[in-house]
Amino acid sequence: MRKIRTSYDHTIYACYLGYITQAIVNNFAQLLFLTFRSSYGIPWSRSPCW
Repeated sequence: MRKIRTSYDHTIYACYLGYITQAIVNNFAQLLFLTFRSSYGIPWSRSPCW
């Protein structure tokens, strides 16, 4: 049987990793759009954000 850990350090580290992963995923689509917009010359008037 495994011994139960008495500290919550592993839980705190997992939460921080989750926050970082969530921030990357939430901003990835916008970063890709900016990259493709500059690569393919898409004008801002065709942007779904404006």
